Amino acid sequence: MKVITLNSHYLELVDKYYSAKGFGGLIAAIGFFGFSLFYLVVLIGTIPYLRWKFSGSEKELLIFTLMLVPAILFSFKLLKTEWFAWTHYPIRFDRKNRLVHVFRLN
Repeated sequence: MKVITLNSHYLELVDKYYSAKGFGGLIAAIGFFGFSLFYLVVLIGTIPYLRWKFSGSEKELLIFTLMLVPAILFSFKLLKTEWFAWTHYPIRFDRKNRLVHVFRLN
């Protein structure tokens, strides 16, 4: 637990995972944009040469599609979870009113 605010009325603490926020989003953003860019390069490089006979370029496109689309979806899900979540979940100990205020999502 880490202290956010301390004054004569209350003490506000934050959960222990507050300092680790952001690193997962950075990794997910790099992965998402990297995999998406790589897949776009593969698409641009193979679509003009497709003959629909399942030759070399069709196999390459299929292999990269099977590898990169799940990686893109996973990194997007991780990115969405990290970037659009609450930044911290505070707990406030109110000294004057003798109350404990807890952040809840419901």
